[in-house]
Amino acid sequence: MNKTDIKQTKWELRKLSDLSNWVDNPRSIIKEDFERLQGQIAKLGVYKTLLVNQDNIVLGGNMRLRAFTDMFGADYEVMCGVVETKDQGEMLEYALSDNDNAGTSDDLKLTEIFYLHPIETKLYKIQSSVLRPLESIINPPDPSFDNKEVNTEELLDDNRVITCPKCKFEFERS
Repeated sequence: MNKTDIKQTKWELRKLSDLSNWVDNPRSIIKEDFERLQGQIAKLGVYKTLLVNQDNIVLGGNMRLRAFTDMFGADYEVMCGVVETKDQGEMLEYALSDNDNAGTSDDLKLTEIFYLHPIETKLYKIQSSVLRPLESIINPPDPSFDNKEVNTEELLDDNRVITCPKCKFEFERS
């Protein structure tokens, strides 16, 4: 593919009241996820654009549109990536691509950074390499276990997940 053949997105400020949710959006808004998103916006601000088509229909960011409107009002302006779509099929492709959660987190790097720079973990849904929520990866160690011996026989029962009694890290049994 030639670089000149690649579609380019236009970037424009749009008033929230001029935008509309895509009625055929295949994604739904879950209350817990919506509240977590509002917490992220309150803490980090507006840093992620909305993806809209030529008709001001939001293809990527329907939940952000709702959160921005609830938090800032309909007159608030937000940066949008504007793409040309010819039909519902292209709209779906943009929506799926925008919401694609690619990649996983490296548990060891995540834990190391968290211990050096603690964050509010309830604001984030992290896909770890072993498919665990962030809270099960990052737990402060239990200081009462510093010099205690652990009975490994108790750990090796029929459970598929083994939890370290000191740091609470969960290991999946192979």
